[in-house]
Amino acid sequence: MIYDYQKQVHSALAVFDVAGDFGTISDSIVQDGNTLSASCGGVEACAIFEEKNEGVFLRRDVVSNHSGSTVQLRAAKSVFVMDGASYEVYTQSNTWRRESEGSWQRLNTGIISECRTNRTSTGCTPMIALWNEQLSKGIVFHLLPFCAYELRAFYGNFHAQTRELIVEIGICDHCFSYPLLPGESLELPNVLYYEFHNKTDLDAYKLHRYCNQTLPAYAMPVVYNTWLYVFDHLTFEKIEQQITPAADLGAEYFVIDAGWFGKGSDWMTSRGDYIENTTGALFGQMKTLSQKVYEKGMKFGLWFELETADRNSDIVHAHPEYFKPNGDELLLDFSNREAAEYLFGLLCSAIETYDIRWLKLDFNQIFPFDTEQQAFLPWYRGYLHFIDRLKLRYHDLYLENCASGGQRMNLAFAGRFSGFWLSDNQSPYDGLRIVKESLLRLPPQMIERYACITSYDCSMPEPSQKILACCDNEWGKIENISFSYLTAFLYGGGLGISCDLTLLNQKDYTDLKEYIRFHKSERDFLRNAEAHILIDADGVTAIEYTDSDLKKCVISVIAEHLHQPNITVFPLLKENVSYRLDEDVFSGKELIENGISFQITEQNDRFAYIATLLQTEGCAANALPETFAEKHG
Repeated sequence: MIYDYQKQVHSALAVFDVAGDFGTISDSIVQDGNTLSASCGGVEACAIFEEKNEGVFLRRDVVSNHSGSTVQLRAAKSVFVMDGASYEVYTQSNTWRRESEGSWQRLNTGIISECRTNRTSTGCTPMIALWNEQLSKGIVFHLLPFCAYELRAFYGNFHAQTRELIVEIGICDHCFSYPLLPGESLELPNVLYYEFHNKTDLDAYKLHRYCNQTLPAYAMPVVYNTWLYVFDHLTFEKIEQQITPAADLGAEYFVIDAGWFGKGSDWMTSRGDYIENTTGALFGQMKTLSQKVYEKGMKFGLWFELETADRNSDIVHAHPEYFKPNGDELLLDFSNREAAEYLFGLLCSAIETYDIRWLKLDFNQIFPFDTEQQAFLPWYRGYLHFIDRLKLRYHDLYLENCASGGQRMNLAFAGRFSGFWLSDNQSPYDGLRIVKESLLRLPPQMIERYACITSYDCSMPEPSQKILACCDNEWGKIENISFSYLTAFLYGGGLGISCDLTLLNQKDYTDLKEYIRFHKSERDFLRNAEAHILIDADGVTAIEYTDSDLKKCVISVIAEHLHQPNITVFPLLKENVSYRLDEDVFSGKELIENGISFQITEQNDRFAYIATLLQTEGCAANALPETFAEKHG
């Protein structure tokens, strides 16, 4: 094993980075089964290691103050020590319209991936992977953050004349000073880790399987959202004309995005109040729209940005103590019980007034630094309690997590939210990359994909074989796209639609309706699917979605501008069983050894294909023919 906690009992410094005005926990380790602990000056650090499934470990650390006085905690991180071989390190940058952008680099001295803000995936994502070049295998660490955090990997030595790789993961200690009261304990963010052999996808299926076994079941409904249709330029007539076609297509939820509250033409200055606009936008007709949505068999949803308030809002004038200043804007203080209670009551009133069953919770404000020097721990404690109360009160409420795109996409929220809005950049081309790299740290079911499309000019003499897709966040850039490419991108996660449905011609409308029907037929499989990235190369992506027993395998192949006749994909299957592909049956062993060849029908263009393989019994396997590519391409 690359890391074995049982070998770290020689030194507390090899297990904990816990320090404060009481000193540094550096004495010998006490081991009790799967628990390691050490103490200093009445402060104890304890680490519990649990193996969950197939080599996936969860580490839970707690720091407790057993002294008779308050101590100031200034460092609180989990430490992992490994052999000092040559390593490469993988981290992800995460910014607006460039979500989950990862890269490998050689580890020379050290590297830090740090988030100091209140949005837990801003600037970076809470993961780090290390590849041992000597062993040709790696280890990946996932932090489940509820505070500002850092992940640090560097070379050091706890033994004379030896080099070791040291990984420190936990609370960001930049200007950190947390008061730990007598008898109080502080839980550190949990760390999930496991070894991997596939450098392409970090054996992400292990993470997906863990999530499928431990998190609530994923709903994966079909939703229509108004944002990429009219943005915040809402009118009753515009919204009403989308309800019937959305329902006819098969949408199960209808969500009105930003702009529904405020006064007159201004809604931004009413953030914090969230009172329906009666003098602009929908002119107080929200309840009527909600009823029309339900009459068409869909459920209703609204957009909120709960954390933010404008200085000119009514609530800020009435209760300025509810908010923390952040430049020209304000952040609701969830650690203030009265502030949280105000917001909870306001939100519950809206839910019950408009019969809301979908909440899109956005978060566009970055609070760059905790002025109280507590890494936002009290703030997030209150925020998570708020979300838990909401879910407990409304069991069937779909919570969509959005933060200017994916700047809150992480495992800590995967158990509390129903799905993640992938990005404000709704390009399926950029979206494919974001999905592919987000799969390294999230289960596929959580990653929503949206169809933001329109038809070519309906006056064209022949219907086009392609459609137009939004390729940015505001329809400033559009590109043509084949419907096969679009559906290959959409496959695997929750399905959303956000566009003017009245502009789709009959063919495109029918194709989209058929894909929605297909999505619904696949949901039982996808709710617990695991993803394997088979190809991640320039111009070619192949993702295989499987159940845990490899009884069903769906391969999505997407290629762009290639000068070659076919693409051969080597699937992950069981050798000793047969698989049905279309009308033919092949042995798993033959498919693994020879691969599946997909013929490229249009050179210099974008090509996509979805193939489904099902385990079958009692059927003789065919030999894999040389013309396989022609038959199944």
